[in-house]
This record gives sequence, C-alpha cells and structure tokens, in this order.
Amino acid sequence: FLTPSSQSDIDITTESISAFGQFDYALTDAFKVTAGVRYTEDQKDFDMSILVLPTSIVPAFLGNRLPSVSLSNKYTAWTPKFGVDYTVPTSGGVIDSMLLYASASRGFKSGGYSAIALFNLNDAQTPYGPETNWTYEAGFKTDLADSRLRINASYFYNDISDLTLNSSVVDPVSGTISFPVQNAGEATIKGLEAEIVAIPTEGLNLFVNMAFL
Repeated sequence: FLTPSSQSDIDITTESISAFGQFDYALTDAFKVTAGVRYTEDQKDFDMSILVLPTSIVPAFLGNRLPSVSLSNKYTAWTPKFGVDYTVPTSGGVIDSMLLYASASRGFKSGGYSAIALFNLNDAQTPYGPETNWTYEAGFKTDLADSRLRINASYFYNDISDLTLNSSVVDPVSGTISFPVQNAGEATIKGLEAEIVAIPTEGLNLFVNMAFL
C-alpha cells in the first residue's frame, strides 16, 4: 500500500507447566523396555487492537479503530513414549557392539492465535487448535573394528494430525485478503537416516551423514 495500512497493539502471555516420568526395565541383560508419559498444560492469553490507517490506495479508511479482541484458552495433553532396545551378544570378531532399538512417542504443540490482521479481526477472533504428532522410529547402532568404525542407521515415520500452517484467505464478499494460521489437515513425513564414522589412524576422523526424506 506504499504507506502503512494499520497499526496493531498485541499482548500475548503464555504460562506452561508440565510433569514427566519415565522408567526402564531390563527383562534380560540384553533386552530393555522403556515407558514414559508427559502431561503439558499451556494457558494462553491474547489481547489485540487495530487502528486502520488511510493509505494512498485505500484512502477511505480514515483512522478507524476496530473493536479489541481479548481471548483466553487452555490447552492440555498427555503424551506417552514407548521403546525397546536389544544389545546383540558379540563374541569377538569384527563387531564390537550392536544395539537394535524401536520407539513410538506422541508430540504436542498447543494452539494459538493469528496476529496478522490488516483490516478486520475475524482471524484474530478465531484461535487455531493444537497439533499432534505420533513418531515411530527403528534402527541400529554399531561399533566395529576395535571401535575404528561406527555405523548408525534408522527409519522414522511421523503421523501429524491438525497440522498448523499459514494460509491466505480471500473473503468472497469484500475481497479482503488475510493470512491466518489454520489447522490445515494431516501429513506424514518418513525417511531414512545414516551416519558412518571411521578412524583409520589416530588423529584422523572421516565421517559421512546421509538422509532420505
């Protein structure tokens, strides 16, 4: 608009508390299971007011102050974690140690507010909801050749619900464009990761990291 189109006064306060516990239990000397859980509580308070300014393109807006927005929301979640790992027995040879593992855990990102509002407060008055993510991972960690070679690799799979993204919205009546954060839907992210570290001689480290997403 060549000149500023609006002036926003925004005040956001977040208070977050959580508690976490985890335990490991060795079923055998080589096989271990893990379980944990986290409780999260986010309290968010949001206050916003907008003064719409006249511009060279839209001179009709002559210092119009819109009604203020005041919102308060609480977001809570229980997020567990489960895992197993197995230490493969070794009896000399090339392999010094090998660990196999797998895990599943749930992540949480609380909801919030869209503070990018140019000419109206419709977006600011509508908070977006929490996003959750179940993550699954399995892999191995190996030391070989008297610890001169390390090979680690893993496969991961993320299942995301209520994904939050910035969006562009055009009002069908007024044609006004806004840019709210919205819960856009679902997404999956999966891939492979690997790292190789070699120490052919003292003082020389060679490494390569690879990922397929």
